[in-house]
Amino acid sequence: MNITRTAHVTRTNLAATAAALACAALVLTGCSSSGGDGRYFATSEGQNGDIVVVDGDQITYFDTASRQDLACNSINSVLDDPKAAAAKGELEDAYTVRGTGKINESKSSVDWTEAGRSTTETGSISFGKDKSTMEFVFSNGVNDVVLVPVDSEQGKAVKTKYCG
Repeated sequence: MNITRTAHVTRTNLAATAAALACAALVLTGCSSSGGDGRYFATSEGQNGDIVVVDGDQITYFDTASRQDLACNSINSVLDDPKAAAAKGELEDAYTVRGTGKINESKSSVDWTEAGRSTTETGSISFGKDKSTMEFVFSNGVNDVVLVPVDSEQGKAVKTKYCG
């Protein structure tokens, strides 16, 4: 009987562990599908190759494609270590930090500070599973920018365009 009891306890423990892992997977899936943290390519005309990095409520917009001959190096520098890239602000004219911002709690707007300016401007943002949009508030820009995750098929196509 001791063997039967041990087997029953083992099955119960395994079931509880499996349930906990399934619950954790659902929580993680819920977080990732609601948008937010990640690295995105801006794919609107005039912004191809630009990168937006979201880390919690912090957001950074990198202008990476200003010089076609350096675009791949700048994209790789930003994607490899966005925090270091933001701290440098600029890499041999290959990329620049266009602006930094804070996303509100409802993830519907960003208070942006454009590089070289002291004023803040608020723009809308919307996160989706396959693509997100944000209002481009920087000077000489477009109204809305479509963002795609860098690891999506469309994101991989953008990187291939610049890096081969």
